[in-house]
Amino acid sequence: MVLVCVLLIVFIAVAFVIYFHRIPSGYSEWNELDIASPSYGIVHSIVDTGSSYIIITLLSPLDVHAQYVPMDGVVSGVEYDRTGRFSIAYTVDKSIHNEKMITTISTSRGTIKVYQIAGMVTRHIVSYLSSAERVRRGEKLGMICLGSRVDLELPYGVLIRVKAGDVIRGGRDVIASWSV
Repeated sequence: MVLVCVLLIVFIAVAFVIYFHRIPSGYSEWNELDIASPSYGIVHSIVDTGSSYIIITLLSPLDVHAQYVPMDGVVSGVEYDRTGRFSIAYTVDKSIHNEKMITTISTSRGTIKVYQIAGMVTRHIVSYLSSAERVRRGEKLGMICLGSRVDLELPYGVLIRVKAGDVIRGGRDVIASWSV
């Protein structure tokens, strides 16, 4: 009986790890002005910094933890910021100082940044991209292994299409649009 319980626990743990690390493909048909969501999750808030908007998305353990390229362009930088801490990602005012991977993409309309932010449990952020690489909206950007927060920084001149509380799907849902 003990062996059956141990095997059941191992099976459940392996199934959860496989489920957690799933990476569905992104959507492929876009309007050229659309900016795709870089991650699955719930929009926590939208911050106006005075020169840009930051859309903060929190991920639950049941969300897909892969991130996606929000807009066609060229990767102008991939930087891992190791200077931060590992606060709980749901405490937005503290987790802004967490370790993070920052991917900067230069598009035909402006520069956008995707921040993959490590949480208290997370210690591993993966980027699939490198500098000077051409990318297309909906392609795989990276993954936060057991992470729980992704920020998207957009310049002024975009129309935000989501609000706090919206459930979004990475690489599939339109999160903002460039103005005409």
